[in-house]
Amino acid sequence: MRSGISDSTVERFHAFLGEEDQGRARAIGALDAFFAAASAALLLLDRDLHCVQANERLSRLTRLPLEEHRDRPVRELVPVALESKLREILQSGEPLDKEPIELDGRSLLGTFFPVFDANHNISGLGGILIDYTEHKRLEAELRSAIEIRERVLAVVSHDLRNPLGTIELAVSTLPESARDDREAARRIEIIERATKLMETLIGDLLDMATIQTGTLALHFADENADAVVREAIELHHPLAEEAHLRLVDETHLEGVRVRCDKARVLQVLGNLIGNAIKFCKRGDAITVRGYADGRSLVLEVVDTGPGIPAADIPHLFEQYWSTARGRQRGTGLGLFISHAIVAAHGGELTVASTLGVGTSFRIVLPLG
Repeated sequence: MRSGISDSTVERFHAFLGEEDQGRARAIGALDAFFAAASAALLLLDRDLHCVQANERLSRLTRLPLEEHRDRPVRELVPVALESKLREILQSGEPLDKEPIELDGRSLLGTFFPVFDANHNISGLGGILIDYTEHKRLEAELRSAIEIRERVLAVVSHDLRNPLGTIELAVSTLPESARDDREAARRIEIIERATKLMETLIGDLLDMATIQTGTLALHFADENADAVVREAIELHHPLAEEAHLRLVDETHLEGVRVRCDKARVLQVLGNLIGNAIKFCKRGDAITVRGYADGRSLVLEVVDTGPGIPAADIPHLFEQYWSTARGRQRGTGLGLFISHAIVAAHGGELTVASTLGVGTSFRIVLPLG
């Protein structure tokens, strides 16, 4: 359709608008150009629901030449069932928004609205049809993928956890004499570590799923902040000693109370301290700091490890992202989950790092 406007089109629009003022031709010309350039299918209908103007996008949907749309009843352009709803707009003046329409195998969303003349009378209707066939297909594929993921997670959480529990129970009930043999004790330790790692991986996958679906469960209670942080530190002292690292407690939280999910906060602190232990080298120090700052609880895990490349820092809290510090790599879920847990508390988790100097993670949680 050309962007200019013919005399006959001007006359048709004048009749449609109920005005004879030839000065409106410029406005009509602009509207004509808009119809030609629009990325959605457009049409104008008179009060008899006959087409006054359409554009190429609509022509592609109806499979009719553009010139054959004019004066054609709307029932010959869109499904007949829509006609009664359009007549309701003429009566009520209320628009019809995002009406699903199936047309020649295409899925459309139609918005129809009244067009008023200079005397504020309804002179016809305007319509916008948006083709969302591809979006609908992708939506169906996404739903299918989510269903598959849910089935996989059900298998992971039940069918995989059960045999792991059996292995853990079997190992824990072995007689002490079995550990007296050095080789047997080494193998038992390998089994214990492997099952703990699998439990962590399964937990991370399930946490990720609840975060993605917005169903992460938190159980808030009034907690002693000092006790929570010291518990996290004590749990990691043996691992730090085994790696020949210094785990330093610099918390000043006596008498500080915080409303939080204790288990989840311990999970976050455990992940940050555990990462520091994983990436630091023999002789490095990991310092845990905690203090109240106004109405906020501030917790920091600072290490003297290798640091994180600047290019990696913006991606640290993305799912499946795993930075390579030294020769260690992770699953890429721990920091993503930790960030989501802190956010669910109404707090903030940030990081600062310098290569060759170390890394500092900072948690800020509201005290109230």
